[in-house]
Amino acid sequence: MKLYANGILLNAAAQSVTLEKSRGDAAVTPTVVLLTAAADRYFPKESLALGDAVRLLGDAGEEVFLGAVQAVSRNVETVTLIACDRGLYLTANELSGVFAGSPEGICRAVAMRLSLPVGTLEVPAGWKRLVAGAGVRAFDILRQAVGEEREISIQNGALTVTKAGQERFVIAEETVLASRGTADARQMVNRCAVIDRRGAAAATAQNTTDLARFGLRQRVLGKSGDAAAQAQGGLRGRILRGELTVRGDLRYRCGAMVELHRKEFGLDGAYPLTAVKHRWERGLFTTELIWEGEA
Repeated sequence: MKLYANGILLNAAAQSVTLEKSRGDAAVTPTVVLLTAAADRYFPKESLALGDAVRLLGDAGEEVFLGAVQAVSRNVETVTLIACDRGLYLTANELSGVFAGSPEGICRAVAMRLSLPVGTLEVPAGWKRLVAGAGVRAFDILRQAVGEEREISIQNGALTVTKAGQERFVIAEETVLASRGTADARQMVNRCAVIDRRGAAAATAQNTTDLARFGLRQRVLGKSGDAAAQAQGGLRGRILRGELTVRGDLRYRCGAMVELHRKEFGLDGAYPLTAVKHRWERGLFTTELIWEGEA
């Protein structure tokens, strides 16, 4: 790993570097903690400023991150930098107006409004009309346009939308350094009824196994479109959430699927990554994986 800020190599001063991204934020965010004594030896204090370029290279020289400093804080011992890539444009900017057309067309319209180049757009077909008013972020418009099953990010400086779950990793037991997991049935819906405007039943769907085990957990929806599909889509199972700390690997990214079999944590299958955090500290490189799923 090589870390540059304002064109200066900071490896000798870096106490820790954390690189993270979650599905709810298009920006990749590194947090860098520099030892003050070492930092003072390698660059003057005034050389660190908001807006300075930050670049992170992997061991093979590949560019892992390119962005700008957004916050600087100091104490007696350390200087902490927080940076973001251009994905920040999508959450820091609110847009207004009507966005109509294909999902691809809407993505291009948003990118044009933010002066972002467009990269790969793996978006669904169809036509949508979205009205953006006060408080609507560019990211929200994109999410409505492409749906929940797509990953929105900035790759090589360009707006990119890819299908979630295309990458799949099997977690090897020997790479796991720490693991945590939870299961929660409090939000379960094991029977969903759809009614029409007169209150008459239009369709129902239920999970008989969960119904027998947990008792009735019913939800009632007003009909909108295909009633049978709507009822089926209204069912909710147990929410599983897991966190793993594994040996560092930059291949892990949001939207990928991780497969693991740790029944002692109630996790036995494949789950989508909802957040990834890479961390370099005192010569040790680890990756924290967070995912959520239903069962």
